[in-house]
Amino acid sequence: MGRPNTHSHRAKKRGAQKAQRRKKQHEGRRGAASSAPSDPFLPFRIVAPLVTDPSTGDAHRPPRFRLVPLDWQEPPTLEQLVGATDLVGEEETPANGLIWSPEEFRNLSWVQELGPDYEGEADERDLIVERYGDQIPADLAVIDMMARFFGGVVVSNDDWINNEEHVLEFAGVSDLHQALTKMHREGWLTPLTNGILVAPGLFLECIDPQDAPA
Repeated sequence: MGRPNTHSHRAKKRGAQKAQRRKKQHEGRRGAASSAPSDPFLPFRIVAPLVTDPSTGDAHRPPRFRLVPLDWQEPPTLEQLVGATDLVGEEETPANGLIWSPEEFRNLSWVQELGPDYEGEADERDLIVERYGDQIPADLAVIDMMARFFGGVVVSNDDWINNEEHVLEFAGVSDLHQALTKMHREGWLTPLTNGILVAPGLFLECIDPQDAPA
């Protein structure tokens, strides 16, 4: 009877591990492009300050973090938002407005990676095809897959946020799928065609542990 909970943990862990492999590939691309001019809408990455000092063995409660909006002087375009993360490439384009056939969706390399853990488990890929039929909205399909196999969200200053609680807190809901859908609808989140979620209009802010709720 306890198997569903085990499956949920394993599925999320496996999705995160595969996302980390994709992250390493992107880090190599970012290193190669480090000499490129910075995006005009993101001239620098805001580094979240650390309150504790590991060298002194400070025993204070470690700092909390939260996702907050960047203070844009003017709204960036979708291309500028995605470009600010240095993740744009031939296979990494915004999924908004794109339609996949079931065959196109199933043939995506990252979709093929995220299959069921054991025989008899519901396959999220099949559920998505059943849900949308012959015309699959690419952005919604990415969100559906990432809600089940959450691998993190790329933000401006801390490249990979893989703590679901940060996302849930920012969206103000308790369900991950609902949170990702809401953030996408409100323009904070952009699904990419390679299965990565980017939110370059957000950054991870450090909250002073003395002011943070217990």
